[in-house]
Amino acid sequence: MLMDIANTIMPAINKKDASIYEVESHTKGTFYTVDIDAKTCTCPHYQFRLKRFGGECKHVVAVRDFIAANSEVKEYKSKYKGRKTERIGKSSKSDKKETKKTDSGSNNLTTEILKEVGGEQGKDAIELIDKYGEFLINDLITKGYLIESKGKIRLMR
Repeated sequence: MLMDIANTIMPAINKKDASIYEVESHTKGTFYTVDIDAKTCTCPHYQFRLKRFGGECKHVVAVRDFIAANSEVKEYKSKYKGRKTERIGKSSKSDKKETKKTDSGSNNLTTEILKEVGGEQGKDAIELIDKYGEFLINDLITKGYLIESKGKIRLMR
């Protein structure tokens, strides 16, 4: 279920060129091409409606959010690079498997955040923002997946 929520928040986005991205439509298997520098998209909504007055479709917005989220992830990784984290419990063989890195890494990060917040009591807001970045946490709150109350962040039910 959490992965479904993550995929709803961030559709599959693949970088093709310096400013060219492919964004999966809500119809699985259908992709639209977004040029983020020109702020254009090949989707019908953009082509027939928004193009006339320079509007942005949801695919352009998704790419912009994707770029911002990835820059925060890179900033987080560079900030904590080299720090060793303790694992509680025994490590299994599956823990040692190398994971495939993809552009959908932000989906994995979103799933990780949703799992961490999953408890009824919630997590400390400052702790989550320090760990994952203000952009990602605010984005999940804005989209209605998380709620913040009295300094605690919980899953929206």
